Amino acid sequence: ATLQWKKVSNAKGYEIQRYQSSQWKRVATTSSTSYTVKGLKLGTTYKFRVRAYSSAYGAFSSTLSVKTGPSNVKGFKAKSKTVSSIKLVWKKGSDATGYRIQQYINKEWVTVVKSTKKTTATIKNVTPGKANKFKIAAIKKVDGKTYVGLYSSVLSVKAPALSRPTALKAASATDTS
Repeated sequence: ATLQWKKVSNAKGYEIQRYQSSQWKRVATTSSTSYTVKGLKLGTTYKFRVRAYSSAYGAFSSTLSVKTGPSNVKGFKAKSKTVSSIKLVWKKGSDATGYRIQQYINKEWVTVVKSTKKTTATIKNVTPGKANKFKIAAIKKVDGKTYVGLYSSVLSVKAPALSRPTALKAASATDTS
């Protein structure tokens, strides 16, 4: 898990702690505002906190709970779009066994692709002329359990609008009564 936080002015470094065996234990110190904790077990929830130090230690951050999952999906984008569908593509993840896609429909996130092993999906439930919103997460299946990684940032894709009819004219003007 990669942890990130905002820089504290006048800090010389940061101490990262993890809660384990009913107590807080130091994981590392760093001068950076991010740190990757390694050796974590998939599908497990871990608690972390960070504090800055200079000549003395500052107060701890709030506690962050992180549930481990497969790596984040990279390169998520729209490859093509029509009035009735949007084709999404992404890069294959090294530890993913599949992918899940959600779409924002009627003010809620709905899973539109529960699981695919491919690195492409065509979504047919789109609104022409409007922004259609999607997000993706990697899936890893181990021993019959499915672990879902963090969802990507939202991808907004405007599907083309239907063209309006043009050159309207009367082909004939006969009385039909």
